[in-house]
Amino acid sequence: MNVQKYIILVAALLTSACGTGKKTQQSCRPRYLATSGASEKQILIVDSGVTEFSTPESVAIHNNMVYVANLGGQPRKSKRAGFFTRFAFDGTQVEKLFVGKLDDPKGFAFLNDDVMVVSDHPSVKLLNVATGKVITTFNIADASFLNDVAVINKETIVLSDTGSGTLYRITLSPNLDSIVQVIPITGLNATLNGINGITYDAESNKLFLVDSTFGGQPAKGNIYDFQFTTDDFSVGTLSAPWLSEPLGGGKLDGIAYVKGYVIVSDWDTGFYIFDANTKQLVSKGTGVNSAADFSVYKDKIWFPEFLNNKVYFVRLPRELRSK
Repeated sequence: MNVQKYIILVAALLTSACGTGKKTQQSCRPRYLATSGASEKQILIVDSGVTEFSTPESVAIHNNMVYVANLGGQPRKSKRAGFFTRFAFDGTQVEKLFVGKLDDPKGFAFLNDDVMVVSDHPSVKLLNVATGKVITTFNIADASFLNDVAVINKETIVLSDTGSGTLYRITLSPNLDSIVQVIPITGLNATLNGINGITYDAESNKLFLVDSTFGGQPAKGNIYDFQFTTDDFSVGTLSAPWLSEPLGGGKLDGIAYVKGYVIVSDWDTGFYIFDANTKQLVSKGTGVNSAADFSVYKDKIWFPEFLNNKVYFVRLPRELRSK
């Protein structure tokens, strides 16, 4: 990746982007991300312009709408305070969904046009965004700090437990109206508590994951890959840590795999981009506060600032964009 080219290109594109949209004044507040590599530039961070958030933890894009999971309080303590915010890319059509029906929503993913799976500690739920109904709830008895989800296929989900360091394989019914089975995945290091963000690459049949100090253990903040070794996704092999020492302040949260690169968010720093093959750092961006579970969509990274009740976006390097 040509980092210098990326920095200059992103700065130019973001500046031009501020002249568009129905919420120009609100979405173009002067906020900058300093990205380092071959050189350092200030890159404009664009505010979504939406204010209907309460401790936003996770973002996903679906059918040209932005969905944000809000805890509505402190993790593991926000009983029936959680909800979703949905809005258009230009900051209009803002709605709140599932108000009073969620406890602690964090990672989530869509399974079809209407149905999503969400980690809602101490349970995992299937939700229908068209009807506004909770389809089903599966309580996990040994859950410590349920966090992120990754979709393997339409009927198979992986769920991370940051508190215990467990990955669960979740099997769904074919018509997505029930959760058939939840079992721990075999092959993880027993000391790997703190697993936070997870993402799946179908081509390599690997999960990519980060651990963090949010599980209560120090000296966390690394990246791993997990190679599945059985067809039912119940067993795999964990790689050695990618890094010789914890990344940033150890508060790693979100992760995405895009075209051979792994993007990671860190609460204390911002974003890091790694080459997934060499496991070498390509670029990092500083100046973002409490960036949680983000979403990569086409040419942008959409991310929540958990502590500031904001959602922003920045543009991706050209090499990582999809049409």
